Amino acid sequence: MARTLITNIGELFNGDLADPVGDVTSLPVEGDRIAKLNPAANTQVDRTIDAKSNAVLPGIVDGHIHPVFSE
Repeated sequence: MARTLITNIGELFNGDLADPVGDVTSLPVEGDRIAKLNPAANTQVDRTIDAKSNAVLPGIVDGHIHPVFSE
């Protein structure tokens, strides 16, 4: 199974309305699943993607929402 490491994450939106931005700077993806948040620096991967301090939004989170209107 291919392992991809996403690094230099600026913001990780997790879908939790109470705390929508996680304190995550990198995460490995195994196949189509997030394996762990902020893994050890020596984590073995097949490729690395530099997020360049941009936001990351997992595929299961609906990006077309306005959390401010939900309360």
